[in-house]
Amino acid sequence: MSQLLEVRRQAGPHSQPYWERYEVADGCVTVADALDASASARVTAAGKRVEPLVWSGPCPTLDCGPCVLLVNGKLGYACVTRIDAVARPGKPLRISPLARLGVLRDLLVGSDGLRSNRARLSAWVDSSVDHTAQRAAARQLFSSCTECGACVEACPEGGAFV
Repeated sequence: MSQLLEVRRQAGPHSQPYWERYEVADGCVTVADALDASASARVTAAGKRVEPLVWSGPCPTLDCGPCVLLVNGKLGYACVTRIDAVARPGKPLRISPLARLGVLRDLLVGSDGLRSNRARLSAWVDSSVDHTAQRAAARQLFSSCTECGACVEACPEGGAFV
């Protein structure tokens, strides 16, 4: 049995978004597999030829973060989100880009705003208190950020950072 995907597409940053359905074969285990199959097939579930689907994966450098998406409205990494774990019987798997980072095209989002404001995150470390170990831990945490934008998407105040 195949899986039906409903993918939010957008031709460019200033274009109107729209939903397109794709049917993917049983061999797809993860959301990334399904997106790759849809991008390669270049045909919708209705048989219409379309431009290839654009997204931030698969990651050739194994740098976690770029493939984070909304899968059925929840954050998930396409590379590890198993279709059988998120599929809803009789309903398509809905895949959309992170809303707060700005869509460049289809599922590809821009993280320039996040990158340019990342330095501001160090303000969260209280510099008035000399807790060297805490400050070192905070620096380590921020230095391991992959800039995927999941934190901004999940945070109720996240829009302020981009």
